[in-house]
Amino acid sequence: MLRTSIAFVLAIAAAAPAAAEIAVTPELVAKVQPHRAIYSLKAKTVSPTGGVSDADGAIAYELTEDCGRWLTKHTFQLNIVKQDAKERSIRTDYTSWEAKNGLAFGFETRTKSDGQETEQRTGRAELSRIGGPGKAVLEGKGPRKEIALPAGTSFPTWHVVEMIAAGRAGEKIVWRHMFDGASEGKVNGVHGVVVDPVPAAAIEPAALFAHPGFRLKLTFFDPPQEDKERPNYKVDMTVNEAGVTTAMVLEYSDFSLEAKIEKIETLPKPACR
Repeated sequence: MLRTSIAFVLAIAAAAPAAAEIAVTPELVAKVQPHRAIYSLKAKTVSPTGGVSDADGAIAYELTEDCGRWLTKHTFQLNIVKQDAKERSIRTDYTSWEAKNGLAFGFETRTKSDGQETEQRTGRAELSRIGGPGKAVLEGKGPRKEIALPAGTSFPTWHVVEMIAAGRAGEKIVWRHMFDGASEGKVNGVHGVVVDPVPAAAIEPAALFAHPGFRLKLTFFDPPQEDKERPNYKVDMTVNEAGVTTAMVLEYSDFSLEAKIEKIETLPKPACR
């Protein structure tokens, strides 16, 4: 499950519509395949009035697991060239663990802008139940923070598995709050749409690609109001039941980036009783 580098903003629970109940089965959780992937990012569109003339970058992503948790390592590198020819470089290094029941989460994130560290945080979070409220604690660089998570909050890997489960069940629209600890532990509203089913592709390695999946469109709102006029950004992605993102476009206000798989490999699953 590829996670993008996102600014998350504290939710106002009453402003969001009720979250649909989506059953995530143990069988679907067990299908998630540990893997390592490198994606290149190239500008797909650039607004002539947005101040950006070009952008590129890369994503390095690794998903492993132990017997009760998913473990991720993620590096997001973004290079922007302004229309005045000034260049800007942003890098986020992120690691996390996430309970396979969707109820607990921990992370560490570091962000650098033009080589200067702008954020360094660690934290943990837990939910009372799937679909219920929870709480998070942030530590690291800056003051300690305690954050109330509204009902309908999901953590990153669980959210993508849940969207696959929604596609299987014929659900088209899923609204969630999203918490991954980035940007001072803020929370976004995420409007998810299951666009189309995608059949299994006969591409090697089969453990990563020979699975059906779905094309998803995710729209991130800050503050998390589904009827807000302008979202933060959008992600158009194809993800299969092994948890592998096989195609992705990141759409920002001034430009969009298309991801291309440069290298991908399977990683071993643990031997669990």
